[in-house]
Amino acid sequence: VQTCALPILAAQARAYGVGDEARLAAALDRWLASSLRERVRARAHMAPELPFSVSLGDAALWGAMDLVATDGPWAAPAGEALIVDYKTGGSPDEAPADLRAKHALQAACYAYAALAVGYEAVELVFVRVEQASPSDPAEPQQLSYRYAAADLPVLEEALLRLAG
Repeated sequence: VQTCALPILAAQARAYGVGDEARLAAALDRWLASSLRERVRARAHMAPELPFSVSLGDAALWGAMDLVATDGPWAAPAGEALIVDYKTGGSPDEAPADLRAKHALQAACYAYAALAVGYEAVELVFVRVEQASPSDPAEPQQLSYRYAAADLPVLEEALLRLAG
């Protein structure tokens, strides 16, 4: 799919002040052709920009997740949630360990939210739509985290310590 030719893309780029339409089109093309997108589409429910709010000690943890794909609605958690967070920019030279450290807190927050509402497991994928995967240039670079319900107390303790 070549998105550069789509008039809607040009209109959206203008509406949101995106100066480099070709960069936007390339990132969108990479996402649309990705195997991760197909994994998301295989789920029964997809929720873009899903807001969340869960208790964390005496406070609340809240935000919005870029994309959540599940087999059932978020309000009726079952099985595993697949959470995708889109990242733009960056450099292809960033080391995997540095990227992992960079996104660890965000991953912990999203995992805590999904597990706290009752999901048994969560996979979080940070997808760098402007960077090609080193192992497959046709795919965007991805960084994944996995958590299970048993991780919830550890996540809670870590997040409370950070909020401290």
